[in-house]
Amino acid sequence: MIIGKIIGGLGNQMFQYVFYKYLSYTKKIELKLDLEDFNSYYLHNGFELKKIFRINEGVANNYEINSYKSDFPLLFKIENKFLNKNILFGEKHFKENNFSINNKIFKDNISDFYVEGYFQTPKFINYLLNENISFFDFKTNLIDKEKKILNGNTVSIHIRGGDYIQNPKDMKLFGNICTKAYYQMAIKHIKSKVNKVKFIVFTNDLEYAKTILSDEKYTFITWNSKENNFRDMYLMTQCKHNIIANSSFSWWGAFLNKNEKKIVISPSIWFNSSQIDQDNILSVEWIKISKDGVLV
Repeated sequence: MIIGKIIGGLGNQMFQYVFYKYLSYTKKIELKLDLEDFNSYYLHNGFELKKIFRINEGVANNYEINSYKSDFPLLFKIENKFLNKNILFGEKHFKENNFSINNKIFKDNISDFYVEGYFQTPKFINYLLNENISFFDFKTNLIDKEKKILNGNTVSIHIRGGDYIQNPKDMKLFGNICTKAYYQMAIKHIKSKVNKVKFIVFTNDLEYAKTILSDEKYTFITWNSKENNFRDMYLMTQCKHNIIANSSFSWWGAFLNKNEKKIVISPSIWFNSSQIDQDNILSVEWIKISKDGVLV
């Protein structure tokens, strides 16, 4: 059995789930999800996958989680010894390191383990899609107001403000990547490729977004808050083209866009760190623009 830890916002939960599903499918073993950290996690909207998508994986209980993790207490080790549980302590817990995956996890003889990380790459979902395994189908439809807005050559623009410009830790890692110059070049490029373009803006910081976008006519989506925030991602998938931020939320909005002729524009880097493996995050067919507004 594989136990995969789920934590973070919706986009991160989706990346995690895909990786665990890939391991479960290729190794042909059961997958259960560890949701324990949501008991004390107050950011975003808690665990959302089952509410939004049609997935049915089981949830691991505390005993199962501790059976696989290497950092469980001594009493649990003693208990398992007397119960004759054949657990290899310290060899069943895999952690992603700076977005780099331990290749040992893919070996055929590794079949029962606990795994945690973010796993931000399209290659695992592409593999599953090639196997005709699809699971990120939204359990929702467009309402009349949204149908009207999405009529035409629509382009989603995602602007991440809030924590990216206010929280020192997040600013250091994620800030100043999707700059005003980035968005200006992205908009210019789209307008050179698409006629009668209609820009739809999604943001967690309306006032900040308006400082970035000041010389065009835009439609701002402002009504999908709290538990309905996922609808912003859903609407991104319904646009013809996408301009994303360095955010897993709009990454998925673009990736799940089924327009065969879609243009996706992304920042050329994802993190302000050369220590983090970010080579596999962006799809090769996406157009990349630097923070200085230069096509890469």
